[in-house]
Amino acid sequence: MTAAVELPRMSTAEFPTADAAAERELARRKAIATGLVVLCAAVLVVGHIFQAWPPAIRYVTAFAEAAIIGALAELAPVPQPQQ
Repeated sequence: MTAAVELPRMSTAEFPTADAAAERELARRKAIATGLVVLCAAVLVVGHIFQAWPPAIRYVTAFAEAAIIGALAELAPVPQPQQ
């Protein structure tokens, strides 16, 4: 008779799953999006400070304001139709 060989158990934490990879990717994308919104807010503030300078500054300020509004609109929940 042969003796059964017991293999060491490995925890599931040692093997990254597709869900863990997807969560890391989502966290990375959220961090990038947050950084871009903060950058647009900084550009908006600087644009308002230097508003008296060349008119092109107003276009940059308007773009930054539109980008912030668009980012905030993405956060708002969209109602789902009843089925």
